Amino acid sequence: MSTSGETPDHVPVARADDLRADIINTRAELASTIDHLMAKADVKTRARHQMTEVKSTLRQRVDQLPAPAQRAVDRLTPLAKRARPYGKQIAAAVVAVVVAGVVLRRYAG
Repeated sequence: MSTSGETPDHVPVARADDLRADIINTRAELASTIDHLMAKADVKTRARHQMTEVKSTLRQRVDQLPAPAQRAVDRLTPLAKRARPYGKQIAAAVVAVVVAGVVLRRYAG
């Protein structure tokens, strides 16, 4: 090779094949890296995936509840679906009721 920065007139075939293979591998690695970065940047898809995992975990835990609790969940499910616009307020109210129940049990007993 030339040290002046010029391209040589002839590159041995074996060396050219090695260079082509290196270029192909580098392109594949770059494509994989770009795909990985794009997946990380896709917040909407990641949030959906996380929500799916949370729903699955909740379903498993509900299945492990005793029968009376499962019936209560079954009765509340249609109400929860209708109350979606007020989900945060309802969740806060439920948390407040649970906390109040725990506090009352602790101090009443």
